[in-house]
Amino acid sequence: EGEALSALVWLSLCRTSSAALVSRRSPAFATLVTGLPRVLRGSALVGVCGGRKGASNSMDESHPVIKELGSPGALLEGVFALLDRLDIDASTFEADHVCFRCADAMEYHRVVALCENVGARLVEGIIGGRPISTFLLKEPLRFRERSIRCLEVPAPKPGRRYESGWEHVELVVGGGAGGAGIPRDTAEPLRDLMRKHPSADWDARALDKHLNPDVSLALPGGGGSVKFHALPLDEVVRIEIAEGLVEPVPADYWETLT
Repeated sequence: EGEALSALVWLSLCRTSSAALVSRRSPAFATLVTGLPRVLRGSALVGVCGGRKGASNSMDESHPVIKELGSPGALLEGVFALLDRLDIDASTFEADHVCFRCADAMEYHRVVALCENVGARLVEGIIGGRPISTFLLKEPLRFRERSIRCLEVPAPKPGRRYESGWEHVELVVGGGAGGAGIPRDTAEPLRDLMRKHPSADWDARALDKHLNPDVSLALPGGGGSVKFHALPLDEVVRIEIAEGLVEPVPADYWETLT
């Protein structure tokens, strides 16, 4: 524990050069963070990424969503540091949305109300047994040179409670905004990405989805994840609505949970 605490202090002292620090770390960095006691893992990532809900020099903190929910800067810093360490060039991949996970139904309704004031709700539907809302923001979230246009807000599954916070970011593979030229029913761009980086610990469980398959990578220490898919989320929503693929939330859904 003493060695882990020393490592944590050292990482925290290097916070001002976090992106450069992580990009030059060997794979031993992931081992270091994973090996920390669980209570210290988040703090270690704070030292590297700039804080789970705190400010990030690379994140525009003036957005009302960030003022209310906290910054996704730590998640984004961690994601792009991981990609840098794995030599995955994501410079042409659009970061189309981030996901904020809600602890309970009350928080879900609060976050949805907030997002309706700063964006347009594209859809709310049942996915994986619980409602998920997708919003197109009037003003995008800005991280470095990127603009993140959409926000995904899942409700917790019935009978379960989660730690609220920024859960994942999704990147569109294949040529920037809009994923131009990528057929919606193929996973080939994702398979190609995995072939180019076979040493990465890919989660490919969603690779066989017909509409917009994805693969993902987890951050060390349970600090979130990054998903790669073929189409931006707003385009996926448009297709789902047009083809009648959205499962509506039952009118009495929330009442049945009480």
